[in-house]
Amino acid sequence: MTSEGSDLWKLGSEAAREGYGFFIGNTASTAILAIGSIVIARLLGSDGYGLYSLSLVIPSFLVLFTSLGIDQSLIKYLSEYESKKLYHRIREIFKASLIFKIALGSAATAVVYFSSDLLASIALNRPYLAPMLKLSSFLILSQTIYTLCSNLFIGLGRASLAGALATLQAVIKVSLIIALLALGFGVWGAVFGHVSGYAVAAVIGLAIGFLLTRIRSRNVLDDEGSAFTLIKPLISYGLPLYASTIILVTVSQYNNLVLANFASNIEIGSYAAAVNLSTITLLVMTPIATVLYPSFSKVEATNKENLPRVFELALRYSILLVAPTALFVSAFSRQLVNLIYGAGFHHAISYLALYAALYSIYPFISVGVSYFNGVGLPKKTLLVNLVRLVMVLPLSPLLAYFFNVIGVIMAFTAANLAAAAYAAFFLARKEKLQFGFNRIAKIYLGSVLSAIAAYAATSFLGDLASLLAGAALFLLFYVSLIGLSRALDERDYVNLREILGRLRFVGRVTVAVVRYAEILDNFIRKIL
Repeated sequence: MTSEGSDLWKLGSEAAREGYGFFIGNTASTAILAIGSIVIARLLGSDGYGLYSLSLVIPSFLVLFTSLGIDQSLIKYLSEYESKKLYHRIREIFKASLIFKIALGSAATAVVYFSSDLLASIALNRPYLAPMLKLSSFLILSQTIYTLCSNLFIGLGRASLAGALATLQAVIKVSLIIALLALGFGVWGAVFGHVSGYAVAAVIGLAIGFLLTRIRSRNVLDDEGSAFTLIKPLISYGLPLYASTIILVTVSQYNNLVLANFASNIEIGSYAAAVNLSTITLLVMTPIATVLYPSFSKVEATNKENLPRVFELALRYSILLVAPTALFVSAFSRQLVNLIYGAGFHHAISYLALYAALYSIYPFISVGVSYFNGVGLPKKTLLVNLVRLVMVLPLSPLLAYFFNVIGVIMAFTAANLAAAAYAAFFLARKEKLQFGFNRIAKIYLGSVLSAIAAYAATSFLGDLASLLAGAALFLLFYVSLIGLSRALDERDYVNLREILGRLRFVGRVTVAVVRYAEILDNFIRKIL
């Protein structure tokens, strides 16, 4: 049995390599941020941690208005120019995008800085946060440049650099915050460290970006187009994606504002802690979504007839990794919260259990959105996120009134279920794509049963022993159920062995896991 066609296998191999490189950087970054958040939360306490979180809400939201779609469409155009060796276009587009984003970032920073009193009183319902909001306003310009550099690396097929930049940002942020807290600067020190982490990473990212584009464009003629000519197609293609991103962040920050009016600082701090812990799931999900967007774009441009098979495999493999991770975190939320944050964050246990479980359905949204963006259907991405917004606007305050933080999570879950249903309906009916629901259902069933069995078998142990033993049992149960239920076909096993076997450090281990599931699959195949 051979793997998929050479083109698909090459695409899968490149995507796996880039995704793995991004995963390593993203994992290191997240681990540093997670450890840092634990220390920071313990040093600040739940009340101070809540204030720290609220201080960043408005700048984090307004940073969106520095893009106009450039960030989202830059990846598509850079990947196309890279494949066509139009290196001068890459350099000129990077320069034009940088000038454009610095101008918008500076303007947005000024708006927040000079209206901090009004924003702190009306939006945050805490007038005393105005001075801190002035400081956090500089996050906008720093994050604007940082994001541009990350997208440049991803578009040029250097996602590992984006991961490395994220790691650098995390190291600077966490080390500086902890140092300032140790010196007694409190919430002020935490906000300053957060902003500084992005600022330093942005400067270093720019240096690397100019170096990469200069090397690629050496010995070629400059592009004669104006900056506006270069930026115009990026904005035109990216506007629906830009609107989608605004909606996504609006939903998230809207929920934060709802919590600011219905929840205490302690509950908000616990919610922030639960969101931080849910990044365990994002470690798996983010690299997949990051590499799928340019991958779909390449297939659509060169081998469009392969799109249905690429979509089916992308969805199934995404769920194969994301669903078990999300449900494990959900099942062992008590152990994770107790070990990492302590008894003072007991509210976070139920928050994390619900929030992490929600991520198990995200592949339907993330893979669908990557498909829409890659094949030139950005307006469909906009509609998916409009569904989220329409659901959250009335449900979040209504359910928060009755159920507090749990109500906000319930509203967010309902909105994402509706968005996933809409994306699946369009892809199946209009794009005629196959989902392979039978195999997907087996993956979800295996994830749920593994989580229940692992938790039941270890719940009587202490938190650390339960978490470690539960992780080992969960993996054993899950891989066994995948093989016994025949959730994968023969080509899947060949694809996974060839693609994952080439990854550094973990290649042999992953191949052994795949072979174990394949042995069980063959055993069931023989007796049936």
